[in-house]
Amino acid sequence: MKMTSRLTWPFKEKEAGVIIDKLKHYCGEIAQILAIDTWNTLKEVDREVKEADRGIKGLIAHEKAEERRKLLEWMSPVSCTDKHATCRGQRNPETGRWIFQNDQFLAWNNSDHALLWLNGQPGHGKTILASAIVDEIHDSGKAEPQTLAYFYCNFRDDRTTNAAAVLRSLIVQLLQQSKDNWITRIGERHESNTEGNLDSLRNLWQQQRDAKPHPTDLGFLREILVEASTLVHRPVLVIDALDECKDYSDLVGHLANLAEDARLRLFVTGRSEPEIQEAFHDLPTLSLKDSSEQMKADICTHITEQLKNQKKLSRLSEPLKKTILEKLLEKAEGMFRWVQCQLDVIMTCKRPDSIRKALDDLPAGLYETYDRIIHSIEERGKDDGPIAQRCLLLLAGAFTPLTLDQLNEAMMIEIGRATLDEDLGVMDTMDIVGACGSLVTYNEKTGVVALSHYSVKVSFVNLLHPAHPLMRYATRNTWSVALIASSNRSQTCTHGFASS
Repeated sequence: MKMTSRLTWPFKEKEAGVIIDKLKHYCGEIAQILAIDTWNTLKEVDREVKEADRGIKGLIAHEKAEERRKLLEWMSPVSCTDKHATCRGQRNPETGRWIFQNDQFLAWNNSDHALLWLNGQPGHGKTILASAIVDEIHDSGKAEPQTLAYFYCNFRDDRTTNAAAVLRSLIVQLLQQSKDNWITRIGERHESNTEGNLDSLRNLWQQQRDAKPHPTDLGFLREILVEASTLVHRPVLVIDALDECKDYSDLVGHLANLAEDARLRLFVTGRSEPEIQEAFHDLPTLSLKDSSEQMKADICTHITEQLKNQKKLSRLSEPLKKTILEKLLEKAEGMFRWVQCQLDVIMTCKRPDSIRKALDDLPAGLYETYDRIIHSIEERGKDDGPIAQRCLLLLAGAFTPLTLDQLNEAMMIEIGRATLDEDLGVMDTMDIVGACGSLVTYNEKTGVVALSHYSVKVSFVNLLHPAHPLMRYATRNTWSVALIASSNRSQTCTHGFASS
């Protein structure tokens, strides 16, 4: 009986109805609570999905960036930023501005695609002008977006005197600045012979993935350069000292129509070598010999600045300074290098009369200047001649920049001897700089010593004749060190030399 009463429904019909009505009232609120909870749950799920998606995209982007870095690194580009910084430091801000008002330069700069060749004789300041143009284009790019890539061929650094290295470096600079996701595009399959398919770049990427050597074929590299130009906005290329590139005769043919094919602007400087003249004969040319008045004004500014700021020159009387300025301007013929060599000679004079005599007997041109310098080295003393001769030979054969210590060590090499002969070196490495004078430059910051100008190397090679006074010191050992050092590059004492 008790059990039966327990199992009986405890509510009467009326009470049950009241309870049901209350439950119906709460049903809407419960549904809203459940909906809110579900929405929050869905938002959390969506957030987590988006975070996961961002993570996946970030991982993919990282992988693609690494893939891009490896490809560009494999191309083995040569950076010319240090060379450009050096040229900028040598340039007087008040010189070279005339070129930006030149009609041919303005036509080139305002064009969508064009080539302009700046030519001039050795020592006329072509490289300094090129550095000014690089800075002008870089600065103007802030107002009008454009993509700049530049390269300095430099006889002092063998890495920069190879045509393939020139093109590879320009390609890498353009690809580094591209905002296009080209590394993803070249990994996708596309039909050949369609616009923008990047076939050559894709081929390059495949070669890198197959662990092949970086490309050296100029035709293939030109195709890649054309494709890379389509991936950036308004590309501009500057190549300085083309004639200092060892295989420039192979390169010029690939440059002649590059501006038109790649829809870019190309500015090239170099001497008027026959192969360059032939390749660029019907293209816009800016010759420095046609800008003699502007060059003379720049040289005047340079000399005035030197007379004011060089310690020894600044102490001279004003009448003597005026004479120096007038005499050098009269004979300079646009040659900055010639002017600087004469100023170096003047700074060695100890009396005003000696300066006047030097000004009355100025050498005609650079090569006569170098000839006099070499003769003066031979006359200075019994040590300077042999030191200068050995150092100049070794620097002429060096394929990478050398420090004074490395050059001094190379001087100690004796063919047929297992150890260095310290008696052949100098006790103070700065004596090397003193012996060679203005034929070499020395960078105190890096410790690097090098021939001061490409014309020095050309002149020195021309002067390597048994009858020349300096060659009395040329021994079989010196020639052997300079000419076969490249085959012994694994040895510390010969590292950095190539056959000259």
